[in-house]
Amino acid sequence: MLNTTLSLMTYADGLPGLVDQAHKAGHEIMAHLPMQPIDPKEHPGPGALLVNMDEPTIRRVIASDLDGWKGYVGVNNHMGSKFTADRGAMTSLMQELSARGLLFLDSLTTGH
Repeated sequence: MLNTTLSLMTYADGLPGLVDQAHKAGHEIMAHLPMQPIDPKEHPGPGALLVNMDEPTIRRVIASDLDGWKGYVGVNNHMGSKFTADRGAMTSLMQELSARGLLFLDSLTTGH
């Protein structure tokens, strides 16, 4: 049996059911966390992490995105070319993910 890691949008409808189905099929889940892209015309969706957020706000947004469901092993970025290139923003994100015991997989939306 081939197992696949699925990345689910944090704002998708029916997340608990989707996670349950994936786990029953033997798949691992990651949270596809929306983050600010470079292009301001692009909208990553609700609950996006933005570079102008301070650390407490970043932590609150992460909690809002993740606390309503479970069963994921980590996070990867949805869009996020601007957010992932910002050292301060990423430090806040990584500290929160570390505290939660979650991994981060960079989708490499930018080389920075």
